[in-house]
Amino acid sequence: MTGLVPAIHVFSGSTVAKKTWMPGTGTGSGLGQVVFARIYLTHFERDYAAMNRVYESYFAPGHLPARTCIGVTGLARGALVEIDLLARRAQD
Repeated sequence: MTGLVPAIHVFSGSTVAKKTWMPGTGTGSGLGQVVFARIYLTHFERDYAAMNRVYESYFAPGHLPARTCIGVTGLARGALVEIDLLARRAQD
């Protein structure tokens, strides 16, 4: 069974690397349970490499979840990046 683990975080900083953040605690699931990520960037060409470095730093080498990265014209509240994660439910 899979489940979405929502999280809201308001970011400070002016670059996508400073604004890329992913939840990992207090949700009943961790980043090791993530099976898919959907990433939206408002400045795809400029920010893809920086976002990719930060994204990869959250996961064990060789265990990156599947993902889609999409360039968009705008995000809510002027965000530079938005990341949706789909994670397996933690087993009891």
